[in-house]
Amino acid sequence: MTAGTRPRNGASTSSSNGWLSPIRSRPFQLQAQAPQGEPPPTFLSFLNQTRIESDDRDNAGLIQWQPWPYLLERAESWESGQSEIVLKARQLGFSWLVAAYAVWLAGWHVSAHVALYSAGEREAKELLRKCRYIHANHPNAPAGTFNKTDAEFATGSRIIAFPSTEQTGI
Repeated sequence: MTAGTRPRNGASTSSSNGWLSPIRSRPFQLQAQAPQGEPPPTFLSFLNQTRIESDDRDNAGLIQWQPWPYLLERAESWESGQSEIVLKARQLGFSWLVAAYAVWLAGWHVSAHVALYSAGEREAKELLRKCRYIHANHPNAPAGTFNKTDAEFATGSRIIAFPSTEQTGI
C-alpha cells in the first residue's frame, strides 16, 4: 500500500509513510444504577470486598481477592472503559478478575450484556460458576439469579457463557 491510499476495509491511514495508525478504542459509557438512589460502587471498591475460592489444597475455601499489581492495572483499565486484548499465562487469578468484572458490570449497569467466552463448554460453565461464587459471597452483591449458562440482574443486564467452538463461530 502506498501513502495516502485506503486499505480494502475502508479504514484510512493517517501517517505519511503508509503504515496504518494503531487502533485506539474509545471508552464506553454505561448508565450505572444502584438501589434506593445510592451511588453504585466503583469496580475497585467492589473488588476490595470480593471473596474468591482458594485452589490451595492446604487452605481450601473462601479467601479475600488479592490485589496484585498486574490485576489492578487491568481493573483500572476496564473501569475506565478501555478495550484490550491480553496475552497471559495460566494460574494468575485472571479468570477471577474477569468473573468479578462481569458481576460488577451486569449488576450495577443498566442493560449491559456480558459475554464470557472460554475454550469449551466445561470451561465456559466454570467461568460462570466463578461469577456465581463471587455473587453468592459478596457482602454487597446486586440482585441477580444464575442458571447453568447465564445470569440475569435487576438492572436488566445479563451474563452469558459461551464455548468458543466452531459451532459458536469463535
